[in-house]
Amino acid sequence: MWTLELGLHNLLLPNGTAPVPGQSDLASNYIGPLTNITHRLKQLNGTKLLFAITSAFLCSVETDDIVLGLNEQARTLMAAEGIPTVDLHAAVGHACMHAA
Repeated sequence: MWTLELGLHNLLLPNGTAPVPGQSDLASNYIGPLTNITHRLKQLNGTKLLFAITSAFLCSVETDDIVLGLNEQARTLMAAEGIPTVDLHAAVGHACMHAA
């Protein structure tokens, strides 16, 4: 079983900040690499995959909105590929909203 998660590396805003390969990129460059990684992992014999939907970004509504958009792209891809997901965003958001 492989668990994969991608998302917080694609939070750069299109304001001229240069991406750093493997570390940071624009949200618009998210789904291509995720699709490639997903397809490569699916090709491994006997591999079972589980995708972890990226957790909430609690320090910034603007950034969390980007995370939500990336999560929707990932959710759509995983559904199309038949890969189950676990929603860390909902779990973290729920836990933090109900914290004393």
